[in-house]
Amino acid sequence: MLDKKKTMTCDQAKKLNIESFLADLGYFPISQSVNRMKYKSPFKAEQKTPSFILDTNKNIWIDFAVPSTNGDKLGGTIIDLGTRIFNCSISEFLEKLEKMDTVNFFPIQQKNINTNSKDSKIIINKAIEIINPELISYLSSRDIDLEIARKYCYEIHFSMNSKDYYAVGFKNIKSGWELRNKHFKGSSSPKDITLQRNNATILVCFEGFMDFLSFHGSVLDEKEHYDFLILNTLAFLEKSKPIMIEYRKVILLFDQDNAGTAAASAVMGMGLSMCIDKSTTYKGIAKDVNEYVSKLKWEQSQNSDQDNLNSPEGRKQLGPGM
Repeated sequence: MLDKKKTMTCDQAKKLNIESFLADLGYFPISQSVNRMKYKSPFKAEQKTPSFILDTNKNIWIDFAVPSTNGDKLGGTIIDLGTRIFNCSISEFLEKLEKMDTVNFFPIQQKNINTNSKDSKIIINKAIEIINPELISYLSSRDIDLEIARKYCYEIHFSMNSKDYYAVGFKNIKSGWELRNKHFKGSSSPKDITLQRNNATILVCFEGFMDFLSFHGSVLDEKEHYDFLILNTLAFLEKSKPIMIEYRKVILLFDQDNAGTAAASAVMGMGLSMCIDKSTTYKGIAKDVNEYVSKLKWEQSQNSDQDNLNSPEGRKQLGPGM
């Protein structure tokens, strides 16, 4: 089991990727070039032209439309951004970060850091078929079919901070891994999208791989011939748009939250030949595909139990008067 994180420090927060932080809040770049992304100001909802510039190399930002208290242009680190967006103190913002899914705010690549150090990153030791009872139990708790999981995932043994762990691993296009177990959610470098090509003309898009696994065999699966795009973080939405353009039809199954809804709207506005946001199927019911499918399975099991109780055999087991 991995130890729970202690209270996040300012130095730790500054290592979190601002691009991913903005994506989690539902803000996506209008345009981008090498080491630079342009956004509409997150501080001016009515703004139509981008004034917010993110330097992805230095992981700092500046907003030319909003002056700071000393009259200069507003800008700085993720801490300056977060305290301004949430209108809170630094300590309050660090507490908010603690509650957010910061594993997807993948660390920025910094120069002069020894990335081969066992203490600085996840080291993948081996990938095998999923056989560990704890991982099988974890998949079952998420209502993931084991055979489907074995088709697309592996049991990954890895090291971090000189300790050994294991997790369900899902590979991306650059051979990095998304890692999940009951106590841990993380990823190894390099982090990227996962693209499953099957020579299809329909592309189904997900935020995470648990939703992708849950989709197979569910009511959302219309048994057509699909290719699959799993973003692994909404920060990769922009770079994935050229892939989406290749397809006759794009189906979106993002999360039903502010960030997922904003991402779906961004894709729907691309002018694709056909784009369907099927996340509306579970709007008001569940946050994502995995939760939706789990709820459906639970309801089906409840109905099945009730049917069994109402059967002659069930009434006989309940005894007289029932």
